[in-house]
Amino acid sequence: MIIVRFWGGLGNQIFQYVHGRKLAEKANTFLTSDIHAFTSFKDREFGLNRFQIYLRHLPKKVINVLNHPIINHPISNFIYHPLIEERPNQWTEIPKKANLLVKGYWTWNAYFDDFVDEIAKELELKPQFTSKAYLKEKSQVNSVNSVGIHIRRGDYASNTQYNQYFGLTPITYYESAINLIKSKIENPIFYVFSDDQEWVRKNMPFLRNAVFAGELCEHQDFLEFDLLKSCKHQVIANSTFSWWASRLNPNPNKIIVQPNRWYNDEAAQNIYEDKKAFYQPQAIII
Repeated sequence: MIIVRFWGGLGNQIFQYVHGRKLAEKANTFLTSDIHAFTSFKDREFGLNRFQIYLRHLPKKVINVLNHPIINHPISNFIYHPLIEERPNQWTEIPKKANLLVKGYWTWNAYFDDFVDEIAKELELKPQFTSKAYLKEKSQVNSVNSVGIHIRRGDYASNTQYNQYFGLTPITYYESAINLIKSKIENPIFYVFSDDQEWVRKNMPFLRNAVFAGELCEHQDFLEFDLLKSCKHQVIANSTFSWWASRLNPNPNKIIVQPNRWYNDEAAQNIYEDKKAFYQPQAIII
C-alpha cells in the first residue's frame, strides 16, 4: 500500500492526496494515510474527510511497524514501507514499488497533473457537509458571471519565515486582474475569499461592491473552497488553496488570473517560472 503523510492546509492536502492516489493506482494497490502530524500542528486540521476521497487512516503504531525493516527476515519485503521524502526545490525520483511511505508537498505538475481529471469527483464535498442555505448561495454563484478572488494573508503576513519565503501578493496585482476580467467578461460579479476580510475592506476599496464569501460559507474553509471552485472564473493568490480551486473549476471557458510572483525565494521562483510547479496552460500570468 501507499501511505501518505499529510500535513498543512487544505490545498497542501489535495496535492498530497492526488499524488498518493496516482502512485497507488499505478502500483495496483490502495491508499492509506498518516494524519498524526495534526496532533501537534494545531493551526490546521485534516480536512479531506469532508470530500469523497478513497482513503484509509492508519494508527501511528502500525505506521511505525511498517516503516522499520525486519533485518534478515523474508517477511520484511512484504511489510516494509520505506520513507520517500521530497527534496526541496528538486525533482524526487520515486521507486516503482507498491509499499511506500511518502512525505512532501508534491507541487510539481509532473507528479500528478495527468491524474487530476480521473479523480476530480473525489474532491467534491460529501452532501452531509452542505446545508440548504449554502446550496442556495452556490446556486446563485452558478447563475451569474461569478469571479472568485482569493486574497491570502494569515500566516503569510504574521509569520516572518513564511513571509520571507512566499511573500504577499500585492494589491496592484488584484487591481490589474479585475481590470482584465472586466475587459473580457460582461457584468462580472466578484466574490472575495480571504482569511482577513476586514483588512481587504479597509485596504482594497475597489472591491467595495464585491460579495464577501466568508458569511455565505459560515467561515468554513471546505465550503469556501467549494464555492470558490464553483465560481465561473478565478483570480488566485500564491496559494495552493486557490490554485486547486481554479484547477478543479469545471467551466471549459474559465478565465484564471495567476500572479507572476509565487515566491520570494529565488530557487523556488525559478521552478515556478520554468512552469514545473503550479502551472496551468490556460492561466493568464500578470
